[in-house]
Amino acid sequence: MITYEEAIRIVDRHTREIGVWGKSVVGSTGLRLGEDLVALCDSPPFDNSAVDGYGRRESDLSATELPLAGEIRAGDDGSLEVPPGHTVRIFTGAPVPRDIAAVSMQEDCEESDGVVRFAEQSESGSHIRCAGSDFATGDVLARKGTVMNPPLVGLALSAGLHQIKHLARPRVAIVTTGDELESPMTPLGPGKIYNSNEGALTDAVRSMSERARTWQSPDDPERLRMTLGVFLNEDDVVITCGGVSVGAYDYLKDAFSALGVEQHFWSVAIKPGKPIYFGTKGKTLVFGLPGNPVSAMVTFYLFVRPALLKMAGHPDPWPKPIRARFEGEARKNPGRMEFLRGSLSQDGSIAVATGGQGSHVISALADADCLIHFPLESAELRSGDEVDITPLVWD
Repeated sequence: MITYEEAIRIVDRHTREIGVWGKSVVGSTGLRLGEDLVALCDSPPFDNSAVDGYGRRESDLSATELPLAGEIRAGDDGSLEVPPGHTVRIFTGAPVPRDIAAVSMQEDCEESDGVVRFAEQSESGSHIRCAGSDFATGDVLARKGTVMNPPLVGLALSAGLHQIKHLARPRVAIVTTGDELESPMTPLGPGKIYNSNEGALTDAVRSMSERARTWQSPDDPERLRMTLGVFLNEDDVVITCGGVSVGAYDYLKDAFSALGVEQHFWSVAIKPGKPIYFGTKGKTLVFGLPGNPVSAMVTFYLFVRPALLKMAGHPDPWPKPIRARFEGEARKNPGRMEFLRGSLSQDGSIAVATGGQGSHVISALADADCLIHFPLESAELRSGDEVDITPLVWD
C-alpha cells in the first residue's frame, strides 16, 4: 500500500487541463475562462443621462428658466441641436448632446407652456454618465481562470462579447458493478440492495463535467470489458464503483489490464477506501472506487473530485486541511490513515464524529460536513487533540 499523500501526488502528476473551447456567453455560468475577457467597446458607449430631467449648456447652468428646445429619449441618436439659452428634455439612458454640460432632475424643475423653471443651479457634469466611465475598449474585465457567473455574463454582453473561450470540462463515465444492485425505481428482491452510488456520483460530478453517462454492469467480465472499452475511448475520466478488491467476482483490475490501462496504484493506506485503483490510458484517467457507499463517496471526494476540478482549470483543486480540536474518543490500529466523518462547530474550532463510522453507514456521511484525519501511525484520538480537518463542500 502507498500513503494518502503519495496517492495524491500520483493523481496530480497524471492530471492535465482538457483544453479550451468556445461557447456562447449566455449559458456560460459555472465555466472557467480560457482566456482574458477583453472589452470590445466602451461602457457606456456614449455620454448618457443618469436621470429623467432637463439638460443645460455650460453658459446656462445658473439660469432660473429656459425655453424648451425639444426632447431626447433612450434610443435616439443624440444629434438634436440645443441652442444657447435653451434647455432640452432628456430621459434616463438617452444620449447627452455634446454641448450639454449638466442634467437637472425633473423633480427640481417645473415645465409650463414650453418654459422650464429650475429650482437650483446645476454643477457641470451633474447626472451625466460619461462614455467609458465603467470600462473602455481593450480593458481586461476578468482574467483567465475566472469562473463565469450571471453578473459576469452581463458584463461580457455589455462589452460587445457574444462568445467566450472557456476551459473545457471533462466527459465522465460512471460504471457501477454488482449482481446485487437494484434500481431504486423497482421493489427490492431477495439479496438485493439499491444502487445508491450511481445517482450520488452522477450528482457529484454534474457541475464539474461536460457530460456524465452511467452504466450498471452485472458481474460479467466480458460485458464489463466491452463497455469499459467504449468509455475508455470516448471519455476523459472513467469512474467505476465496486469490483475492485480481491474477491472472486472482482473483475475490474483484470479488465483494466486487458484494455491497456496503465496501473499507477491499487490500494492506499486509508480507511475507508483502501482498495482504490488509479490508472491511465492515454489521457483518460481511470478511478476504481470501492463499492461500499461511504468508501465510494469519500474516495471520490479525496481523489476524483480534485482531478476533475484540475482538468476543468481550477488553479488549486486539492483540499487544504484546517486545524481543529477533536472532541470524543476514537481508536484504531496503526498503519492506516482514517477519515472519520465529522461535524465542525459553528466557529470551526471543534470537530466531533458523526454517527457510526462503518463504510456502509451512509447516514453518518450525509450528516457530516468534514472529514477528521486520524493519522497513519496514531492509535487513539482523545478530546482536546489537535487534528487536521478536510471540509466537505459538495457543490
